Parts: sequence; structure tokens; C-alpha cells
Amino acid sequence: MSAAPLVRVEGLSKSFPVTTGWLRRRVARADVVRQVSFSITAGEPLALVGESGSGKSTIARLVLRLLKQDRGTVHYRGTDLDSLPERDLRAWRRHAQIVFQDPLASLNPRLNVREALVAPMHLHRLASSEEDSERQASELLSKVGLRDEHLSRYPHELSSGQRQRVSLARALAVRPEFLVADEILSALDANVQAQIVNLLIELKAKLGLSYLFISHDLAMVRHLSDRVAVLYAGRIVEIGSTARVFSTPRHPYTEALLAAAPRVGHKTARQPRLIEGEPPSPLELPNGCAFHPRCPLAQEVCRRKMPELQMDRYGNSVACHVRSSTEGDPSPRPTPANDGRSLDRLAPK
Repeated sequence: MSAAPLVRVEGLSKSFPVTTGWLRRRVARADVVRQVSFSITAGEPLALVGESGSGKSTIARLVLRLLKQDRGTVHYRGTDLDSLPERDLRAWRRHAQIVFQDPLASLNPRLNVREALVAPMHLHRLASSEEDSERQASELLSKVGLRDEHLSRYPHELSSGQRQRVSLARALAVRPEFLVADEILSALDANVQAQIVNLLIELKAKLGLSYLFISHDLAMVRHLSDRVAVLYAGRIVEIGSTARVFSTPRHPYTEALLAAAPRVGHKTARQPRLIEGEPPSPLELPNGCAFHPRCPLAQEVCRRKMPELQMDRYGNSVACHVRSSTEGDPSPRPTPANDGRSLDRLAPK
């Protein structure tokens, strides 16, 4: 019997009003997140990947109720977060924290590291005295690989990697069990990225944290996550175990993302190949499958009917009319697709 999910997201949708036009101005709706569903069990790291503008960060904020969804529900340990009054919702946020992409923007420049770490402890009454909060702040810095000498420093006095570690320590200050990491590696160099990923893996093992890890860096996703969800134009097009998605991707967009990722130091290392075309505007989404204008496998049904996620025998799900669960498994990468049509056109050399 599978464990009950810690987080369960069902049919999550969100649109934003956008004013368009110049002489004849009108308000349109931008569909940023469309019917997204997934679950995360206790201690599980789930990665959410996709191109910029696909809705990843919006989903992160919807899951934590930093934004209110238009439709759908978010359950945490079986409780619908919409049912919580404001006071209970504030108390719940102790259990679920977020680390943002830009630590310099998310840290208060007027607070030193000690003050930034102690403030959430006092807010949630997790420190019995000033001495206790000081001790906890020192322990938090040790957990993220920093020293007590950093306690008196301000954000501008830290390197980018140190600032991200402080942001992580601040999130851990309230002892959460669920952590959202929103593109926390994108502003860091490769060496610091590897250090942060190793730190997240170590913290997961020590503290039993569950992660929603949002990134477009597939190499880091492969090291950190047990499962991965691939997002395109606000919808999940493929979700399943990271090992299987990487070895045998079913959706053409997933194949294109993997083909575009560089493989440094690999025997068959090659230059990354870009995906042809642009993602659709959330103001003017195409009918049917949103990926069909860029897909070499597109058929007439793809242009008129939106595909639904269908689970295969391995527990992975794909939303594709051509690569449905009834079709035979595609060959592992980099063998061409079963129908003989190459996906190279998606990612030209």
C-alpha cells in the first residue's frame, strides 16, 4: 500500500488579467497554469522542469498559497488549504517554506544574518530565550556550511553562494517538513551549484525534508529528484521516475529538452541543440495540444483535441496522442522514435 501524500495538488489553474492594445485597450486573461495535478510523499524530492515562462514559479506560489488559484485544490496532509482561516494558514506556513531564486532580493538588506535567522523563530515562538535563538542560529549556519563569523554580516557582504545558503538556513529556521526550491541554482556558478545540490541531498537525508525542486537545469534535477514533472505552457505533459524519464522519455517535448541539454565530459559530448520555435503566449494558446506547432510528430488530432495524462505500466504518465500509453515503449535515448521520424528537427544543430 502506497504512503498517503504529504502534498496533493488537483486540477490547479491560474490566469492573470493583462491589458492589451494601444488605441483600443482591452483586458484579456493569460492562462499561466492549466489543470495541474501531482502529489509528493513525505521525504520525496519532486522536480518541476520546463522552459522559462512555462508556469513553474506560479505553481510554487500556488502550492504555498502565496497566490490564490482560480480552480483546483491543494491538500497538505489531507487538509484542504482553502478551508484554513488566515490565522491557521499563517501557522501552517511553518511547515512549508520556500527558497527564492534571487537571495539578494529575498533577504532584507537592513538585517544581518543573525537577525534574519532569529526573526522567523520569534514569529513562530520556537525560541525560549535570546540565548536559545542565538544557539539555534549558530546550528543553522553549521547545517548549511557557514560559520559563526557570518552571523554579523549583511547580505551585500556575502557571496552569491553564501547568500543562498543563508536563505536556505532561514527557511530551515522554522523546522519545515516541505521545502520549495524555486530556481535556486540559476544565479550560481557550476561549482557553487554542485555544493548547494549536495547540501540539499544531505539535508534531505538528515531532516527527512520533502522538496518541490523547480529548475531548468536537467543535470542537477537528475542528481536531486526521485520523480520529475515536465511542464509545457502551464500543463504537465510528462511525469514519472527521474531515471525512466531521462532514459526513455515519451513526450516529444521531453525528448527535445534532453537533446538541448549539454553533456560535458561525456564520451559522446556534443554542443547543446536548441528547441525550434517559441513557446505559445498564454494569451493565445493554440487549440489541442499546445506543443503541436513545434512538434514533428503532430497529427490532425493533436491540433483539435487536448491530450490527457495517461499512465503506462511503469507508473509514468504522458499527455500525447502519438505516444499514448497503448503504444509500445519507445527505445532508450538516443535511438530515434518508434515511428521512424527523428526528433532532431526540434533541436537543430
